Amino acid sequence: MKKTTLLCGALLLCGAVFAGPFCEWDFEKTDAEGKFALSADGKYKLRTRELTDDGFKGKGAVLDGKTAFGLFFPAAKDWTSFTFEMKFKLSEGVDQKVGAALFCYCKHDWNRSQFLLRITPKQQLEAQFHQTKPNPAGKFTVTSKVLSFEPGKFYTVRVASQDGGALKIWLDGELVAVKEKGSWGFNRLTVNTIPKGNYLWLMIGNDRANSAKIYHPFKGTVDDIRIWNEFKEPDLLAETSAGNKTASVPLIAEKKSTSAAN
Repeated sequence: MKKTTLLCGALLLCGAVFAGPFCEWDFEKTDAEGKFALSADGKYKLRTRELTDDGFKGKGAVLDGKTAFGLFFPAAKDWTSFTFEMKFKLSEGVDQKVGAALFCYCKHDWNRSQFLLRITPKQQLEAQFHQTKPNPAGKFTVTSKVLSFEPGKFYTVRVASQDGGALKIWLDGELVAVKEKGSWGFNRLTVNTIPKGNYLWLMIGNDRANSAKIYHPFKGTVDDIRIWNEFKEPDLLAETSAGNKTASVPLIAEKKSTSAAN
């Protein structure tokens, strides 16, 4: 009985350790016309305008700061937990007025019902849930200390969030910002009605809520995008192989709003 229990436990542990992402793109596979990057399992098409051989290891996708880049992604609308990871390099320095959006999932861009991960103009990593109604909490933001992003250098960013639990941001395996409890999942992004049309968007390099000012701010190359429908910390094995050690959390800024935004 003990041997069976131990074996089952080992199998469950292996399943937890080696569970793959819900979807991922390495930009090596495209459709016949080369307009869409296919996910590893071929189920999801990510619209791309330009591919390059100058990715992290092979091909990558180029964002010029003007072209929309993403896909209609209703599969994630009820997720209570999620993890997003991406490798990126900026072609220029961080814009000192608008920063650079990295990842956005929105249900209604007019009402700003969305999650956004971005680089601030001060070169901080910042995660924000934001919506107008019906959620009276309005929004909250978690911001890292000031970091450094060199043009032409690849970085790996990961953000994970769990409804009612933690929100964490990592840069190259180092934990740079954390909200210990009270975070949200995509399930919290609710609006009175979702208009007809494709409003359940997963966007790369775009801030859908502030389209008039910073709709397409990211300029550079992205690669190795991975998304999980669970809260997933970076693998210890991956951190060790990269020479990173468990780091203490630096000073962070966390902003909250108790009233809905207009």
